[in-house]
Amino acid sequence: MERPDPRRWLALALLCAAQFIVILDTSIIGVALPAIQVDLGFTPGGLSWIFNAYVIAFGGLLLLGGKLGDVFGARRMFMLGFAILTGASLLAGLATSQEVLLTGRALQGVGAALIAPTALAIIMRLFGGNGAELGKAFGFWGAAAAAGGTAGVFLGGVITEPRRRKRPRQRQRMQRGTRLTEPRQTLQPQQRQRAPPLPRDQRPSRPDTSY
Repeated sequence: MERPDPRRWLALALLCAAQFIVILDTSIIGVALPAIQVDLGFTPGGLSWIFNAYVIAFGGLLLLGGKLGDVFGARRMFMLGFAILTGASLLAGLATSQEVLLTGRALQGVGAALIAPTALAIIMRLFGGNGAELGKAFGFWGAAAAAGGTAGVFLGGVITEPRRRKRPRQRQRMQRGTRLTEPRQTLQPQQRQRAPPLPRDQRPSRPDTSY
C-alpha cells in the first residue's frame, strides 16, 4: 500500500490559494469597471472585452491545459500556470493603455487554464487513496473558489473607493485652475450717446404762462 505524502495538506493549501486567485481575477474586475473606463478611456462596448479576454482564454484553453499536464506533468504545468497568472496580474494592474490591460487579462486566462485542470489532477493523486481525505480536499477546494468570488467583489470596492473619492477633488482643482488662468474681462461703462440738438424751428414751443 502506497504511503500518503506527509506534505499533502501543505500542497493542498497552495492549490486552494491558486484556485482562490483564479476566481478572484474573474470577480474583482466588475467593481473596477467605472474607474477603468475613466482612466483608460474605454467605450461602453469595449468594457465587455475586459471580461471576454479572460473568459475566452480561460475556457478555450482548459482542455489544452489538461492535455499539457498529462504530457509534461501536472506539477510542472501548474507551476508554469501560476507564474503566468502572477506576471499577468501584475501587468494588468500596472496597465496604462487599453491594449496592455487586455493583453494582461488574456494572459491571466492562459495561466488559469493551466492551473485549473492540473490542480485537480494533483489533488486526485495526493488524496485519491483515501476517500474521506479526498472529500475534505474537495471541500476546501470548493470553499476557496467561493471565497475568491466574494473577496473579488469586496477587494474591488476597497481598491477603487479611494480613487472614486479623489476624483471629485481633482475635478474641483482643475476647475479652479481654469478659472484662475482665464483672462479677466473688465466691464467698460456704457457710453450714452446723446442725440444731436434740434434746430430752433423744429423745437416744440413752450406754453405761454405769463397771464
